[in-house]
Amino acid sequence: MTKLTLADLQKPAAPAAAGPDWVRVSMDTGGIAAGADEACAILEKESASLGFPLEVRRVGTLGYSFADPLVEVARQGMPTVIYGQVDAATARLILKDHLLGHRLLDDHIVASRARSTTLDAPTTAILVKDTAADGGDKTQFFQFSLIEDLKRRGLQDKIQVVRAFDLGVYDKGVAVQFLPSRVTYVNVLAADIAKIVDTTLRGKKIIDNLL
Repeated sequence: MTKLTLADLQKPAAPAAAGPDWVRVSMDTGGIAAGADEACAILEKESASLGFPLEVRRVGTLGYSFADPLVEVARQGMPTVIYGQVDAATARLILKDHLLGHRLLDDHIVASRARSTTLDAPTTAILVKDTAADGGDKTQFFQFSLIEDLKRRGLQDKIQVVRAFDLGVYDKGVAVQFLPSRVTYVNVLAADIAKIVDTTLRGKKIIDNLL
């Protein structure tokens, strides 16, 4: 008689390995009340037309309940991100623009609170958000400025600049986070844009006084 080990007992219960493309929908009480069920139903039904396998998972919570409904998206060649306030229209944009078009959506990404001080991978996206409490939102201006500077250096097709919904930074002026590394700068000024592109994006060096 073969003696079963703990590993033997746990093996049948282990979840199957997930494919490279998947979404997770937060289905906690707050998420459901905010409309997560409708967003999830759209993702489940309309993902069949994508042309590649997509696993749609219903999970208990993704945190960040202030931004319900929440959807986390993983797509090959793109950083994994969490989208907040995902209504029916946004769910369809996730399918069309993110999963098919390989483009992150503006105004919905809730950035990870896990920060890094190391540029351990080439930057493919920059999240930008004006966190100042003075009421004047400069997010769109800084998005435009970064895009224009990337164009001048021929990087516009390699790095997307995206307006974030929330960066987990508050009253720290303009903040940017580089994906997938999650290095985050705060109190960014217009005069810092060229330095960020040259030093951090091209030179792969951290600007310590902006961390």
